[in-house]
Order: sequence, then C-alpha cells, then structure tokens
Amino acid sequence: MKEISELDDWTLTEAYNNCGQAERQREKASQHTKFNADTDKRKKMEFPPINPQFVKMKNEIEIEMKKRKLI
Repeated sequence: MKEISELDDWTLTEAYNNCGQAERQREKASQHTKFNADTDKRKKMEFPPINPQFVKMKNEIEIEMKKRKLI
C-alpha cells in the first residue's frame, strides 16, 4: 500500500471523492427506519459509530490535497 503523499493528483482526488461518496451512503443508511423508529413492533437499532480509521484517512487525504492546492 502506498503512502498518501506518494499518490498522484488524480488518484488522490479520486480517493477524496470516494470518501465523500461513502459518507453520503452512510448518511442515507442512517435514515433507514430500523435506526429511527419503533415500527412494526421492532425495537430501534443503534446506528454504529463511524470507523475512526476512515476519519483519520479522510483527514490525511484532505491535508495532502490542501498542501497540493487541489482543494
């Protein structure tokens, strides 16, 4: 696996976009009724916390992109 600093601009941008897409999918999943309401006599499930490794990776990607002035 390459270090984030070793990625070319295109790959770094693609990784950043993929993180955003994953966050949007997570947000959509959090709206599912099984996490938000006691419906059909089912107990509300707790939505799992975000993976701290994902947050760390996304932050490192953002830092690298800012360093390269890509965002």
